[in-house]
Amino acid sequence: MPAAPSPVVPAELERETTAFWTEVAAALGFPRSVGETYALLFVTDAPLNADDVVARLRISRSGVGQALKTLA
Repeated sequence: MPAAPSPVVPAELERETTAFWTEVAAALGFPRSVGETYALLFVTDAPLNADDVVARLRISRSGVGQALKTLA
């Protein structure tokens, strides 16, 4: 069963949020994927599974899995 499409977030808001959280992650010594994943989860109203995150961020499944483990 395919995942429900997530609500549309304005592209500029998503870019700015991603840039901010990527910088925060780097400052704290975390990989970029952690910041990108957190930013996406932060701006999206609907819950996302790992495959949704992979599709939206276009990063590897293993990178998303590690980011989600770090954020858990």
